[in-house]
Amino acid sequence: MFEKYSVKNYGINDLATGMQFKNLLEDLKSGRDEFYESVLSVVQKEPTSILDYESLLKIKVVFEYRELIKFISNEELKKNLIEFYTEPRIQKISNNELKAPIIRFINLHATEIFSNDDYDIKNETLKLCVTYTKGIQCWNEIINTTDDFLLRSHFDSIFEALKSTKIKVELVKKVLFPLSIRDFDQQIEITMRIEMVFEEEYKKFKEEIILFLDSAEFKAANNIVQIKFMKDVLGYRILGLKGEIFIKERLNAAEEILNKSKGGYQTVTNSEKYAELETICKDFSDKFYFLTYIELFSIYQFMQYESKDVSMLDFVTNIDLGTNHGKYSRGSFFVKFRKCKTQFILNTMYLMGKYKANFWQELIMYAEKVQDFTGISPFLKAHLTLVERLLNEKDYFSGSLSMSLIIERFLREIYLKLTYDVVGIFKEARFTLGDLLRFDLNTSNNKLRLLFSKEELETMDYFLTNNDYGMNMRNNLAHYNINAEDVDITYFSILMHIFIFILVKIDYQGLVFEK
Repeated sequence: MFEKYSVKNYGINDLATGMQFKNLLEDLKSGRDEFYESVLSVVQKEPTSILDYESLLKIKVVFEYRELIKFISNEELKKNLIEFYTEPRIQKISNNELKAPIIRFINLHATEIFSNDDYDIKNETLKLCVTYTKGIQCWNEIINTTDDFLLRSHFDSIFEALKSTKIKVELVKKVLFPLSIRDFDQQIEITMRIEMVFEEEYKKFKEEIILFLDSAEFKAANNIVQIKFMKDVLGYRILGLKGEIFIKERLNAAEEILNKSKGGYQTVTNSEKYAELETICKDFSDKFYFLTYIELFSIYQFMQYESKDVSMLDFVTNIDLGTNHGKYSRGSFFVKFRKCKTQFILNTMYLMGKYKANFWQELIMYAEKVQDFTGISPFLKAHLTLVERLLNEKDYFSGSLSMSLIIERFLREIYLKLTYDVVGIFKEARFTLGDLLRFDLNTSNNKLRLLFSKEELETMDYFLTNNDYGMNMRNNLAHYNINAEDVDITYFSILMHIFIFILVKIDYQGLVFEK
């Protein structure tokens, strides 16, 4: 009954809440009494399994929606919700009544909960542990079992909730060690905050930085990542004179290797050319244009160009391409494709890093301009603001997931507008993002072909949904098929670039909307 509901309350401004209201309305209209009984059966039963617990969390969120009725403008939805919440048996139930069985289940099954593959259940449970901290008696099990990245994401609230110094020490050790390139920004920020209280762990972390330079993880990283890491370390000025001299010597050696690298699979890519172009652009929309276009051709179109000539790379390449797909298994094509990908990632990171808050302000204004031009529903500003906050918190997994959902809704609304001349998220739409990116269909069967070329859809399909030989980013994020620690700023930058490309494409070549 509750499979389509969420354990997370996304709030009034999130599109996901609208979908939850839609589900609730459908269930109330199709079988009100049956839905009442289902709710009561969950509430009155002590949860004994993860499935029971998940249903209880979902019912808790449904009851939290009571507070949102005053914001609902749809009269049919408001009427049905009021009738539901004022039904005598339902009215007796409060979130406080749900609190006790939730706490009992967490205390008895913490290891099972946090070993579960469901990210949302773990994330929401961690929030509840902080909220109900007086009743939580299993913090040791929670800290030992919970993923490191999740503990880092909630470090401040957990640290404040914990009363035992001994357990706080365990928390600090779990989030700081082992040191990782991907999580270093969060780790060092936590280190700076606990410096005065946990001097021993602070000292050990500084020692670990020096040792990390000889670790397998660091040596396996490419020169650009190594250089960034060492520059970040120097920027925090925590190692003292001797440590900084050691880091600078290693940094100089890495930069020398980078400068000498040329051609082939080790092609060095940087943002110097793009930096020169964007600096002379007064209008930010032009900066976005040069980020996504090479002269008159989009980068995504250029990436799919396949030379008919056979390169020596196709015979002698030792690259493990991991696919039998025709052109992607050709070394010359894949190296060119990878170089373009690396280039636009670096350029995107450069633009975001250089302009910081101003980048987001300009992006939102540009998105609203394009949004108004297409006539789709106004949703971009609120959701881009959320992504900005997640990026500022260095929550790259949640930021990437949110950006992938924005892209999906954006493309779906464009498709609905071009196909049926309708807008909004609640239209009957049974197609998936994979359907929208079908590059093998003509304009009659896929109206997005009126806006995007076959090659552009093919490139977006490679990044977003292709599970055979592509990155399948949207589905990997949505279904948690990728470890959150593997989602970093470079991963997010691909999604940001795709979103900017869609905006630029509409702005510069969206004549179909004028018709």
